Amino acid sequence: MKQIFILGSSNAFGVGGENGGWADKIKKHYQKKMYQESGLGEICQIYNFSKPGATVGFVLDTYPDQLKHYGIKGQKVAIVSVGGNNAKAENTKDNYVSSVEKFEQQMGQLFDKLNQDFDDVMALGYRFYDETKTLPKSNPMTGGCSFFGMSERKNLIVS
Repeated sequence: MKQIFILGSSNAFGVGGENGGWADKIKKHYQKKMYQESGLGEICQIYNFSKPGATVGFVLDTYPDQLKHYGIKGQKVAIVSVGGNNAKAENTKDNYVSSVEKFEQQMGQLFDKLNQDFDDVMALGYRFYDETKTLPKSNPMTGGCSFFGMSERKNLIVS
């Protein structure tokens, strides 16, 4: 049986979507194929292990246990959308969560490990946006604020 593991941050979790996010659309698509009248039956399992606020380091640290506990024999696919929280600055515009060097190192480690552990790996990135509409972003949990600047994200593009 095929297994799809969705790993990442709020983008993968579906934050902000009235009907969920892209991961929910994948799940609905497969559920329709499997369970509609004259459907294919249970051909895959989909797990969304994404977490709002997750960084590359968080995914790197947590996915091996998720794979260990939920993985079964068969094709395994990882769909990953993470990195935006590494590029954010917290409380001031220059207090970045990760340096460019740390981001590149962790992202390299993550994809090296994913390529060893999964049959297929897909990475989803971010689009550029109008910073005047997003800066700063208040954090209702801490009372602080975050800055998601495009200039820092452009520096984090892995080639």
